[in-house]
Amino acid sequence: MNLFSRQPKTIDAANDPLAIRIAGKVIRWQDHVSMRMNKMVGNYSLRRQAGILAAIIAVFAGAMVASLILQRGKSAPITSGSYVSRHIGEASNGQPPGEDTVLKTDSLTHRK
Repeated sequence: MNLFSRQPKTIDAANDPLAIRIAGKVIRWQDHVSMRMNKMVGNYSLRRQAGILAAIIAVFAGAMVASLILQRGKSAPITSGSYVSRHIGEASNGQPPGEDTVLKTDSLTHRK
């Protein structure tokens, strides 16, 4: 079994400095944003901070409830518990004898 005998991946030495620079900039940006947010929110009282948190939670909960309510009629109805499309599992080379005259199309029978 070759599960644990993988070949080690070669690391391109030219990409390492670029990855280090990108990661450094991302971390610096995160630090900058977090320090500004801490300064801004740190000036608020605990009561106001709790109110802001409750407002954010209410907005996200409302968005989730609205998405559930508004999505209701958009799903395709399933008529039975084991619904399978008619052409799944059938050959793509035309219609079987005795079938209707409309050909089923899929990626194999469609000609450009």
